Amino acid sequence: VFLMKTLEKLHAGRLIYIHFVHGIRLGDEKREAALLKKIESKNNIEIITRRLPTKIYAIKFGVSIEHAGRLLRHSFLLHFLKLKKAHHVITGHHFDDHIETYLLKKKRGSRYPIGLKFKTLIYNKSFIKPLLDINKQTILKTLNSNKDTYITDPSNDDLIYERNIIRHSKKQSQKETKLILNDIHTNTVTIKKLNESTTRLISKIKTINNTFSISTIPLEKIDQDTCKFFINAFIHTVFSRNQTKGNLLIPSSIHSSKHIDCIYKAL
Repeated sequence: VFLMKTLEKLHAGRLIYIHFVHGIRLGDEKREAALLKKIESKNNIEIITRRLPTKIYAIKFGVSIEHAGRLLRHSFLLHFLKLKKAHHVITGHHFDDHIETYLLKKKRGSRYPIGLKFKTLIYNKSFIKPLLDINKQTILKTLNSNKDTYITDPSNDDLIYERNIIRHSKKQSQKETKLILNDIHTNTVTIKKLNESTTRLISKIKTINNTFSISTIPLEKIDQDTCKFFINAFIHTVFSRNQTKGNLLIPSSIHSSKHIDCIYKAL
């Protein structure tokens, strides 16, 4: 609701509102439906509701509920954008989500943890998060002071989800938050440099008889981080985006165990 009000003030153009039902809070669906009707009526808008088979997808493909929900949302939104000939998705992620994402990645062992990005491109469609500088407390305070109707998600309090454990742990002090933001900035710069190095390496790939040869790339002379970024980018760029099937020819000159380990982990 806060995002909707903000976009309306900015005269953001034609907006389509979508609410996802993930099917994991069956007892709350009727309450949410009633609140959505109230929000529609009060703001003179239409909200499209879509039910996602989140639990079924998670079980079938062996992923977490959170990851299943994210994949299904992205899949639906990309299809919806194509149907409507639209190019942008705007979501209500805020500053607290940004910090939680960093802490979650750090907890899971990421070497260069970062938070959320303001803009992400997925198949040339923009996913934009304009509220990353605004914290949840400010959003709720604004909504309450304006007596706006909004929905709270009870699953945010369920500690079976790893993100919620972080969300309900001790809040960071201003000093700790500043250190986190500095680390995010440093890691973002590092990742950008690694991506630039990777792009240069990708350009050296040779294709012969449906075999993608990286024999011209001196992987044994580059650091392991760049190696990992390269292999992942290679798979994504050559195989995924182009939907091309072929063989990967790894040169015999690679003898360093750290690079062999990197390559096979990436594969």
